[in-house]
Amino acid sequence: MKTRRTIKSAVCAVLIAVLLFCTGCDTEIDVYEQQDEDYWYFGIDIGLGNALDKRLNDTAAFSEKHNGKWTVENWLIDYFDELSEISGFLYRYDGIYNDTAAKRRLYSFTVNVPKKTAERDVADGLTLSSDVEQKTNLFVRTINVVRDDRFNYWIKQFGDVMDRFDSDDPQPMDNRTLTGILLFGTRVNGEVRLPGFADAFPEAQTSEATEILLRNFWYASKKMNVAYDNMMPVYNSDGRRDTYGVYYVFEKTVGTGETQVSYEYYRADPTGWYLVAIAVGGITVGICIAIAVWRKRKKNKKPPEKPEDLFPYDPFADFFGNNTPPNANDNDPFAGY
Repeated sequence: MKTRRTIKSAVCAVLIAVLLFCTGCDTEIDVYEQQDEDYWYFGIDIGLGNALDKRLNDTAAFSEKHNGKWTVENWLIDYFDELSEISGFLYRYDGIYNDTAAKRRLYSFTVNVPKKTAERDVADGLTLSSDVEQKTNLFVRTINVVRDDRFNYWIKQFGDVMDRFDSDDPQPMDNRTLTGILLFGTRVNGEVRLPGFADAFPEAQTSEATEILLRNFWYASKKMNVAYDNMMPVYNSDGRRDTYGVYYVFEKTVGTGETQVSYEYYRADPTGWYLVAIAVGGITVGICIAIAVWRKRKKNKKPPEKPEDLFPYDPFADFFGNNTPPNANDNDPFAGY
């Protein structure tokens, strides 16, 4: 795997079609992605083997716009310009990087797509369908998700457009979709604004596109249980390792067909905690009431009577010559009563 700088704010697969343009096993598309409530953040590395890159540039058609031969670099930039104008997303060309280990040149782009205003074709391609199942033990919910991988939609669309390309039967919308522009280019009032990739680079063998390696780097929490092909750490802009998330890597070739991604994550289930809170609250109230009742009973309870309380004087004390009750007669213990 190439060692490229990792971008915390992510990169996306919105333009996977850009990679499908080319040829064979010497071609690779790496897509990094992340999203929030408002945007999809995509970044794409389009990797061409050095020999293939040189051959395409050396045999390219003439470009009036650039007053010279087309290059892979200026065609890709113009392609993103066309898509940006049509679809309303923002993009940045990050330049060319040499992957010396794999002997490839990487054309790198970063794309931010607004969810609310994205072109229908783009929004459909970026919204992944999924099946979700939830289980709970009253305290924790376990959410199991099985969803399309990032490339399914674009591969299917590419196949449909490729059939029309082979039969030379473009449809009106093919000059406004990602894969349609890739193959047919764009025209305004009959004038070619951007030629299709095969027109600009006759050496491109689109029939070999099934050999293109596709890799999706999905940024997500490292605490998730994900079925992945590989994992790559993420580093912040200051060089420190991201403690929250990682890139989960999924690999396939275009010819693999539709594949799915499965993962599992956890959320607190308030039901159990509500029951605990109710139980604890009930126990606490019960203890307080019991203490209050006990204190009240203790306060109102009379102490056991002592003999001196029952007999404030000794009625027989006269027999011993003391404690004589008032008005007592001689030796009569009950005298005066």
